[in-house]
Amino acid sequence: MHSQVLSYLPHFASSNRFSTKTISETFDINLAALAPLEKGLIDLIRQVSELESEADAMASLEDSSFDLNHDSFYSLIWELRDEWRLAFLAFKWGEKRGCDDQKACDLMIWVLGNHQKFNIAWCLIRDMFNVSKDTRKAMFLMMDRFGFVFLIKVSLLLC
Repeated sequence: MHSQVLSYLPHFASSNRFSTKTISETFDINLAALAPLEKGLIDLIRQVSELESEADAMASLEDSSFDLNHDSFYSLIWELRDEWRLAFLAFKWGEKRGCDDQKACDLMIWVLGNHQKFNIAWCLIRDMFNVSKDTRKAMFLMMDRFGFVFLIKVSLLLC
């Protein structure tokens, strides 16, 4: 079993972690046509991220005048992809607004994977599973982003 797992490693391991080609092929998202973000939205996310608690940050986001729909939600996560904490805060806000569809969840898994945030990504997959969302793409993203570490953990769980 272990030799089979190791033989698949080059197939799943990705050397180009921030490739935009990978993301556009993986998610049905046209990066060139993402919805433009309202001016000041990213600044707002940065400001509320400095508040004492996530509850305070969420309350500030909810009280803001910004409208968040699926398209602007994808754009927001994409724009914050280099700052996983901010992207995750935006994701949690979108979740409250009902924008956390399959594509958004998979995109967040991709962002977390690029930053090696295995535990957070795994919790998100578990939450997806608990609400009956399809976790297959998320699991492949985990394998791609975490490569060897993920395969070893899975093989240990299966043994």
